[in-house]
Amino acid sequence: MIRARSKLNNQFLYIYQTYLQTNPENEVVWHYLCSENIGYGLRVYYSNEIDNMEVTNQCCGENIDISKKYMHPILKAILDSDWELYNDIVEGDQESWLVFEKLLGHRP
Repeated sequence: MIRARSKLNNQFLYIYQTYLQTNPENEVVWHYLCSENIGYGLRVYYSNEIDNMEVTNQCCGENIDISKKYMHPILKAILDSDWELYNDIVEGDQESWLVFEKLLGHRP
């Protein structure tokens, strides 16, 4: 699990996916798909919106390198097997979010 702190409200975020993408200024920058303390769904944060990233624990025997692209193994398994469920989790559909929580074994 990767944890960071939001520069916007100083709350902890949990990062489930990291990826590189081109921004409107045509620069390639890191994007982080994160859960927040409240609500459902995953929100994209940009590298200038978070700090204090740290790996808090390993899941499923993975070796997390925060300098590379990453996707949580459970989220990856959902993406590979059921695009609609993945999309609903990201969008914050409550029923799908509860399925995600159950598969994780904790509140994201």
